[in-house]
Amino acid sequence: MKSMTDRSSSARLRRLLPVLALTLLCLLCLTAQTAHAGVKAMLLINLNTGKTLYERNANLSIPPASLTKLMTMYLAMDAVSSRKLSLMGKVRVTREAARTGGSSMHLRTGERLLLSRLMLGMAVASGNDAAMTVAHAISGSTRNFVRLMNRKARNLGLRHTVFKNPSGLPAPGQKTTARDMARLARAYLKAYPSVRTFHATRRLVH
Repeated sequence: MKSMTDRSSSARLRRLLPVLALTLLCLLCLTAQTAHAGVKAMLLINLNTGKTLYERNANLSIPPASLTKLMTMYLAMDAVSSRKLSLMGKVRVTREAARTGGSSMHLRTGERLLLSRLMLGMAVASGNDAAMTVAHAISGSTRNFVRLMNRKARNLGLRHTVFKNPSGLPAPGQKTTARDMARLARAYLKAYPSVRTFHATRRLVH
């Protein structure tokens, strides 16, 4: 009798699971609406399937800000994959990079750091100087790197995105959408799952 009761309970639970899942999703959406009432644009997707779970003004043109560094880190990993750079190789900080304003690792001109350290600097401290240093190591100049960024954006289908610098500092004509940024993040994480280590780090002292 006990086993029949257990089977009946399990059957009821299986029938309720879709309802519970839908209820949870609705609660998450309501929470998102409440918590992010002032946010201009947002998009929540399933990383595995790409399915949209929640969106608000996902196609609105907005500045990419520090999410730009996802593209910079993506291109850095491409350089590692092609053996142009190594995560354990040292990169020299250029004068232009050291003078970059905004959020910073406080790098000094001529300083040499492991590429992996600079990746952490971008992911944890949103270091604009780290982004510029990596860009120069890959392409030799900001202009050349921006060309690579926009070429990669086109290849990924980011139709409403234009990059003007490697860091995301405000620049005329620099734009994206929440949908494009979600597509970029998904492609980046699927191509290089190991980068989660950088983004999971909570603290960095340099």
